[in-house]
Amino acid sequence: MTNFFEPFAASGPEKAVEVETSQGINLAKAASQVPTLQHYIWSTLPNAKRISSGKYSVPHFDAKNTVDDYIKSDPGLLAKTTFLWVTFYASNYQFPMFTPNFLVSIVLL
Repeated sequence: MTNFFEPFAASGPEKAVEVETSQGINLAKAASQVPTLQHYIWSTLPNAKRISSGKYSVPHFDAKNTVDDYIKSDPGLLAKTTFLWVTFYASNYQFPMFTPNFLVSIVLL
């Protein structure tokens, strides 16, 4: 797992992309050096830039997509990798920006 949201909250999207990309590539590099590795699972997201022909950029997705490209550039690691798209973890609700505000929800009804 990489950590996009902590650096995002502290320093903004550019720093978060930098941190998450670095973490993901470091994980992939470490995995590729394990001779007994049989299966590598990389949790990723769709490539918004490619899908939208460059019209849309989603920083969190961009960081993961850079790591996707790194993994795809390593044939040995790519052969052992599953790219998993789950899009949203329940634990994300622990972050204040995602925590439901029931008072606001009631007012909007």
